[in-house]
Amino acid sequence: FGSALRGDTMADDGAEAEVEEEQSVPLSQDDVNAGLSELASSVDGTSVVFTRLALPGRLAEDISGVAFLSNVRYIDLSNNLIKDASPLELLEHLLELDVSQNRLAEFAIGPLAFLQSLDCSRNKLKAFEGLEAPLLRRLVLSHNAISSISGLEKNPQLQTLELDNNQMASCAGLGRASLKTLTLANNLISDASGLEGLDLKSLDLSTNKLTGLQGLPTSGMLKRLILKANQVEGMEALGPLTALGLAELDVSENPVAEGMDRLKTYSLLPTLSSLNGSPISDEDKAAAKEASAAAAAAAPAEGAAATE
Repeated sequence: FGSALRGDTMADDGAEAEVEEEQSVPLSQDDVNAGLSELASSVDGTSVVFTRLALPGRLAEDISGVAFLSNVRYIDLSNNLIKDASPLELLEHLLELDVSQNRLAEFAIGPLAFLQSLDCSRNKLKAFEGLEAPLLRRLVLSHNAISSISGLEKNPQLQTLELDNNQMASCAGLGRASLKTLTLANNLISDASGLEGLDLKSLDLSTNKLTGLQGLPTSGMLKRLILKANQVEGMEALGPLTALGLAELDVSENPVAEGMDRLKTYSLLPTLSSLNGSPISDEDKAAAKEASAAAAAAAPAEGAAATE
C-alpha cells in the first residue's frame, strides 16, 4: 500500500511538474539581448544595429519587451505561449516573422509594410481576416482550426499559402491571382470551386472529401496536383485534367486508383512524369503511345464489323 501511495504521489508530482512547465516565464532584458544577432546598417544608415531576434521555446507569453527593437527585420518567437501579438505591429521594418506553436486565437495587428513571410502555424486560430502586408509572399496557417479566410486582397504579392490541417469546408476567399503554391491537405473540402481563375503551379488537396474535380484551375500553369485520399471515382472523373499539362498527379487512396490502368492514364495525360508517387519512364510513355495507337486503329475495324 505504501509503495502504491508513493507511486501515486510521484505521478501527481509529475503532473504538477508538467503543468508548471506550461507556466509562462517573463522575458528579461538579458533574454532579449541574448537573442539578438546579425549586425547591419540601420534603415537610415546612421548606425549599426542588430537585425535578427531568435527567442524560440522560452515559454514567453508577454512579448511587449521586443516592441522597442525597431530595427529588427527577422523574428523567431516560435514554440512559446504567446496569446497577444499586437506588440509586433510596432516593428515596422519586419521582413520575416515566425510565431508558430503559440496560443494565438487571433492575429489582428496593424500594417506591416515590408513583411514578406509570416508563419502562424500550430496556434488556435479559427478564422483569418487578413493582414495589411502588401509585400507578403509566404503565409503559413497550417495546423489551426481555421474554417474561413478573408482579406487576402491586402496581399497582392502572395505566392505561397499553406492551410493544411484546418477546418476549411470550401475554397471561398482563396482566389488570389498571384498564388503559385496552395496547400489545403487535411481539411473538409468537397468542392474545389473558387480556384478556377488561379495560375497555380502546385495544389495539394489530399485528405479531403472531393468526389469530382470541378473547380480546379484551368489556366494551364498547374504542374503538380496532389489529390491523395479523397473519394474520386472512375477514369471519367480525370477528364477535367486533360487540358492542364500536369507533370505530377497523385490520386492514390481514391476509388479511381483501384485497378487503375496506368497505360491508359499515361495516354490520357501524356505530360505526366509522375503518377501516384511513382516516376513515369520513357519506356512507359512509349508503351502507352503504342497502346493508344493500336486502340485507335482497331476502332474503325470494329465499327465496320458491327455494320456488316
